[in-house]
Amino acid sequence: MKIHIFIVCCFIFSLPSKSQRCQAGQQFIHTSDGAKLSPRDQTLYVQTVFHIISEDSSHSISNDKIFQQLQILNDFYSNRNLSQDPTLPEVYRKLAACPKIHFCLANMDPLGNPTTAITKTQTTIQNIGCRQNMTTYFVMKESLGGIDIWDPAKYLNIFIADRADCTLGEAVLPEDATKSKDGIIIDPRFFGYNFLHSPYHLGLTLVHEVGHYLGLLHLSPNENCSSDDGISDTPIQETNYRDCPEYPQFSCGNEAMVQNIMCLVDDYCMKFFTKGQCERMRTVLLTQRANVTMNNCQSQNIDSKDDWRIINIYDGWLLKYQGNPISALHYKLFNINGQLIHHHTFRDQQTFYIPEQGLTLPSGVYIIELNYENRYSVLKLIH
Repeated sequence: MKIHIFIVCCFIFSLPSKSQRCQAGQQFIHTSDGAKLSPRDQTLYVQTVFHIISEDSSHSISNDKIFQQLQILNDFYSNRNLSQDPTLPEVYRKLAACPKIHFCLANMDPLGNPTTAITKTQTTIQNIGCRQNMTTYFVMKESLGGIDIWDPAKYLNIFIADRADCTLGEAVLPEDATKSKDGIIIDPRFFGYNFLHSPYHLGLTLVHEVGHYLGLLHLSPNENCSSDDGISDTPIQETNYRDCPEYPQFSCGNEAMVQNIMCLVDDYCMKFFTKGQCERMRTVLLTQRANVTMNNCQSQNIDSKDDWRIINIYDGWLLKYQGNPISALHYKLFNINGQLIHHHTFRDQQTFYIPEQGLTLPSGVYIIELNYENRYSVLKLIH
């Protein structure tokens, strides 16, 4: 038996409005009643790549910002526990759930080469993140000024590009995806934490858009009492709400779910997914988008342009620079979730013990940023 669900894709306005945060388009999505799902407590890992496209390379998104947004995604999709959250009404706490989906930087590019999963492209096209003629995605094609999309059957492609003349972000829905058109596009002003652009300043734009990428609708697809998102534990409501409305709100004879991530409220007021929404996302990820999943976030060591020899030691790594001694090297050490673990500056050395003595690291995957002599390298290391 097939279920036909009316689906709406979210487009967030580039000039945030208190009256409307999203503009909707329409599509149909199909799911099967008998989809074979993994156990609900088993984490699903999504192979992810970030493409940064900008006119001015000096204004490009930093790797720190990428890791920060990755942490925000994983906080909401993998690490969320709201059962005791005092900011969430009790009725919501009973329905709230974590989808157990973890987003990982890809280990290999489409050609099988090691990668940092962060690409940077300079373009001459203004607002390349906007669709041209409402249909063509310049940002997803190198010949049009962007970058060729990595195989969307294997990677979640997230494009960060200027969208001043269109909406803040958009996601391609599962059944609308093609080999040359898929993934998510987001304006860099609303990527990660950016307190200059409140109330959409906490990285929730991408959290919301990933929900659409994984098949979720707005709670009120057509903003009337006759439309429904197809999820059994979300209410029918007449509006998706904006701003940060006081609790409770009532609509269509129901108590509205104003703090749901698939509403259109301010970042600060987006709090949770329901159990039904989590089940829908996992179903889509295990059926329509099954090939973007990976076994875990483990990665191979990557050295940049053969500049570095990397030796695993008991309490970290020994990095040997293949050139002359470096007058000043500053490094930042992140875990795979993008959290800054440690940073330090070395001077007049060629061999570096990372981390320094006294800092114990648990086993796992780490990312090290190296800044030295006007050069920049990113290494993925396993401990």
